[in-house]
Amino acid sequence: MCIRIKVLALALFLSHYSLFSERVCGWGPGGHRVVANLAYDRLDPAVRSKIVECLRQHPDFKKRFAGKMPDDIAEGPDEDRWIFLQAAIWPDLVRPFPPFHHGSWHFMNIPFFLTPHDQAALQDVIKPNVSLTIPHPLTPAAHEHMNCAQALKLCLQELNDSHTTEGEKAICYCWVLHIVGDIHQPLHSTGLVTRGRFNTAEGDRGGNSIKIKQGKNLHSFWDGLLGGDQTLNSIRQRSAAILGSDKLKQAAEKASSQLAIEVWLQESNAMAKNFAYDKLVLDEVAAREADAMQPLQKVDLPVEYRKEAGRLAQQRVAEAGYRLAEVLKQVSD
Repeated sequence: MCIRIKVLALALFLSHYSLFSERVCGWGPGGHRVVANLAYDRLDPAVRSKIVECLRQHPDFKKRFAGKMPDDIAEGPDEDRWIFLQAAIWPDLVRPFPPFHHGSWHFMNIPFFLTPHDQAALQDVIKPNVSLTIPHPLTPAAHEHMNCAQALKLCLQELNDSHTTEGEKAICYCWVLHIVGDIHQPLHSTGLVTRGRFNTAEGDRGGNSIKIKQGKNLHSFWDGLLGGDQTLNSIRQRSAAILGSDKLKQAAEKASSQLAIEVWLQESNAMAKNFAYDKLVLDEVAAREADAMQPLQKVDLPVEYRKEAGRLAQQRVAEAGYRLAEVLKQVSD
């Protein structure tokens, strides 16, 4: 039996605690909102209205929806769109609030072994959660430690369950909007694994342990490729610019016919291994494997890499937005 999120407990908890510092996981707010905005425009008005009406029943609606809504949006023609886009970042806004946030729901650490020797030594030793099925039995511990694929499937299952309350569905919608975006971020699919430095199930935590000169680390660089907090008009303009590229629009349209979550992860994993983990990154890690206590030096990402990363990020959010729309159509019929 599914372990449902306790809406009443969540509401009581949130009413007694102020918002702590907000940490972003996955695409930054800009990326997640672009994904949601692309999906919103692909949905029929009736489906959009149904989802937004459900989101208004969210136990955290007063604080992190209505309480954050800009004055020029409230009760205007863009209010529903704004609520829909806000739902896509809600799982990041509650990151400081366990047990209601679930950190592992944002990613899957598919091992990327630095060398064949690393693979031979560790493939039977480390045990990352790469399962694509919902845990059974779904104990509280299993529920808490699901990966992104398991969590997405559980939320979709609960949205189709007649016993799920509107408040619970609202929370599930938020996670669906968010996780579909996360899965399309290449470094949310992969963990670099080595015998010396990154020899646990989480590896390098999707680039979080790789320092770069262009920012905090490789993971945060990819997270930020679509920007941080932006106005609704900016998000709509960025969405229009993405669809203004024939190649990006064609990629999104083609992607919309492939709704297998495991395929999305395979795409991101391949992009991580073949591009995101640049040779300069792998060479730096390899050069310091003999002394795992020696800190890695910051990698200077080439201009060409940064440009291509930006293009690939736009492609992935476009694909995510079109796929999200199709998924929402299925659960909102």
